[in-house]
Amino acid sequence: MAVPYFPDEPWEVVNRYERDNKLHVILQSPWDPERVARFKFGFELGVDPEQLGPLSANERIAYEIGERLGLPVRAIQFYNYHGMRGHLAWAVSKTARPWSQIDWTIRRYPQRFLHQPDILARMLVFDTFIYNHDRHEGNILVTERSHDGAHDVYLIDHDLALFGRYGKWKTHRWWHAGWDNPAVFIRTPDVRTAVQRFEQLEPTVTAIEGIPGTDIAAMVDGIVDLGEGYLSYFEAHTIKQMLARRQEKLRGILERWCLSEALF
Repeated sequence: MAVPYFPDEPWEVVNRYERDNKLHVILQSPWDPERVARFKFGFELGVDPEQLGPLSANERIAYEIGERLGLPVRAIQFYNYHGMRGHLAWAVSKTARPWSQIDWTIRRYPQRFLHQPDILARMLVFDTFIYNHDRHEGNILVTERSHDGAHDVYLIDHDLALFGRYGKWKTHRWWHAGWDNPAVFIRTPDVRTAVQRFEQLEPTVTAIEGIPGTDIAAMVDGIVDLGEGYLSYFEAHTIKQMLARRQEKLRGILERWCLSEALF
């Protein structure tokens, strides 16, 4: 079950900084030093309208979908930091490192060393479904130490998925065929090596097809109903349209891609 929308415990600020026009604040529980979260302001800083978007809502919806699919996504909770609306993302293991920094043998043979050996295939389906074009190697974290002989993976940062920023659709609207190419969502070259046939993707495709439209609508409408300005009616309507259309097309999109020469 997804975590509640708002946390009910106090937090202490241990670090605060701005990066990529986003405000980041590291918070720590006063009762448990191991309980750490990162606050991200839910909208871009500045005045450029193309850089605005429902970033916290994107994160929350992606989390709920990923959690339902059993993917290693971090819990996301909305949070108000000194009057600024944003969200908390629970911190992962201190031993986690970006995909680009892990040993090359793990990258080359993920099925041997990862706790979820099929994670790259499942990740590709997930990212294609939620229009996540920001899965670069810094947004895949792998624990340095292994757990029961295998390393854990965490998929992070989904604020540019789904509606993203308004500027995301400057070249192609969400319904344009350009978004139907899964290669758009591959920014980690090892995914192409790991995924060789549609059978690897089919279980996640089936799981996504099995999510009732009413459940997806509830995920989106629940944010609007908060009345906190995280998601407008227009943005919510667009996201529901996007995901409904994507459910219908996802299998065909990935089957055609796997049959194409571009995969090899």
